[in-house]
Amino acid sequence: MTKHAVLTRTTMIVALFVSLFALGSCTKHVTQVVDQGFSAIYTIKSTDWTADTYTGTGAYTGLPPGPINQYAVVLNVPEVDDKIVANGAVMVYLSFDGGNTYDALPAEEGGVSYNTLHWKNSVYIGFHTLNGSTPSLPSADVIAKVVILDATPLN
Repeated sequence: MTKHAVLTRTTMIVALFVSLFALGSCTKHVTQVVDQGFSAIYTIKSTDWTADTYTGTGAYTGLPPGPINQYAVVLNVPEVDDKIVANGAVMVYLSFDGGNTYDALPAEEGGVSYNTLHWKNSVYIGFHTLNGSTPSLPSADVIAKVVILDATPLN
């Protein structure tokens, strides 16, 4: 056997042992990813909207003073808990074309203003005309996408 062959064999054996020890000391780390965004789709039929009279002064909302005729629906969303109300966020999107496109609320479309509120277990969606007249109910189903974001408060 030549000197070169012995060195090559010795080098390969050393490399094999080093590889075994190096790979044997590796540990597997598992990283858990927490999904903090959730969404749900709701179908609002034209019969689900109920008359809702707002009697505010208009100072906060920018609406004209006096009673405002509007329609509203309150969705039961049990995922909106105390933690979400205190530190998270609830975003609402409406689709008037079967879910092909969505408008983020609040929004104004064709002289109609859409707004949203949320509290524990509930999401309110309302709409009224900008000129104060009684609005027409949507003739087709409206798709509401409710997105809930969990958040940790900053200290």
